[in-house]
Amino acid sequence: LPWLLKEIALVNPACVITLGNVPLKALMGRQASVGDMHGAFLLRDGLTIYPMYHPASLIYNPGLKEVYSRDIATFACRYREETEKERGK
Repeated sequence: LPWLLKEIALVNPACVITLGNVPLKALMGRQASVGDMHGAFLLRDGLTIYPMYHPASLIYNPGLKEVYSRDIATFACRYREETEKERGK
């Protein structure tokens, strides 16, 4: 975790997408759950976090494919909007 936090500080990303519970819990705390938080933009200590299911979970639970696709589309839409704002459109 210290290495991850140092890397995030160095890169200073606009958003961090967590894939699965392990990175989500590392950044948001032990009570965090990807099942409850996926597809939402969360703010923690000035960092925007976007939780998603881990891609491997689709192998074990094919019912998540639609949810996963929707979460990707939600992120893409927000990213597009933010990029257009930055370009002044």
